[in-house]
Amino acid sequence: MAKRIRCKVKFGKFKWNRAGYAEAMNAPAVQGMVAKPARAIESACNASFTPDPGEGQGYVAKQVNGKLAKGYMVRTATPHAHNSERKHNRLLGALGSQGGS
Repeated sequence: MAKRIRCKVKFGKFKWNRAGYAEAMNAPAVQGMVAKPARAIESACNASFTPDPGEGQGYVAKQVNGKLAKGYMVRTATPHAHNSERKHNRLLGALGSQGGS
């Protein structure tokens, strides 16, 4: 029978610093790390998408403002890309190829 092991960790009094978190997350270095995978997903999706004549990119990475920090969202840019996304699930495939960390 396996022996149960316990681990107790006490942090004491932790005080959340919202302004410091927002400042750190909105720093250019962190924003670069956040933007890189979003741009890679956008490129992967656009590589396999065939737009109609006269249509621009099918997928775009857009910076969004959250409550505490800025982030990125990759979405379809045209109705044709939206319908194609529903059929082929390119975003799910691109997210799976990015790996988890």
